[in-house]
Amino acid sequence: MALGQLLTPIFETVKSSSGPFGGGSGEDTWRPMMTQELAKQIGKSGGLGLAVPIYRQMLQMQEQAKGGI
Repeated sequence: MALGQLLTPIFETVKSSSGPFGGGSGEDTWRPMMTQELAKQIGKSGGLGLAVPIYRQMLQMQEQAKGGI
């Protein structure tokens, strides 16, 4: 769900009216579904690779907090 929220503004800035399919109301209708499916596929393939670095940083911050007490 978070990936979908991250991708939504990206697709809102695409000017599809100049593309081969011409955009229109149909594209506007289906765009949220396409964005969510793309987010699901990114998640299935391992995500953005942020989990491990964030986890390590959180551990480091906890260790520093324990040492400061």
